[in-house]
Amino acid sequence: MLLRDRNSGQKLELNWYPNGSPYATTYLAGEGLDHIAFRVNDLAGTLKKLIAANVETVEIPPALREGGSGTDGASYQVKLAYVKDPDGNWIEFYEHSTPIPLSIPDGY
Repeated sequence: MLLRDRNSGQKLELNWYPNGSPYATTYLAGEGLDHIAFRVNDLAGTLKKLIAANVETVEIPPALREGGSGTDGASYQVKLAYVKDPDGNWIEFYEHSTPIPLSIPDGY
């Protein structure tokens, strides 16, 4: 299920898989579909605030921290980092080279 707020454009995708589904696996921290992500305009500043609040960061390989190119061949820069919530779930924060738009995008 994909939920999208009409006012802010924020999206939340919820996945549930029944027993027997090849996707119904035990939770593994950091697995692709089992975390939530937030886009921020200033990743370094956001991390600084989280670390000051004693939030645990997650080390990821340097090659996964930055990079990217669009499906149209255009280059862009993405920086990302992960922290853990009190239950050990990973939370992703990422910064895109283009600022967060002031208007709501039409879709993905």
